[in-house]
Amino acid sequence: MAEAVTSALNPLVFRLKMAHKVKKVTENLDSLANEKNKFRLTEGVGENEADSFDWRITSSLVNESEIYGRDKEKRRADQFAARQFR
Repeated sequence: MAEAVTSALNPLVFRLKMAHKVKKVTENLDSLANEKNKFRLTEGVGENEADSFDWRITSSLVNESEIYGRDKEKRRADQFAARQFR
């Protein structure tokens, strides 16, 4: 309470304290901005990225041209798939 009275009576003290608080807030905001850049975060408002994953539609179908190496495993996968559709 005494601090409020002192600040009200002395505008210079009030201004110095406010300047210190504003400086502290600015430093905190700068720190947050640096961390945002460090982690390569982007700014966005109102967009939920979970709703924009339409491209992740999955399927149990296998595109054989995208299977590389492991020929034995490829043959077993083909045989398994063929048995499922008999």
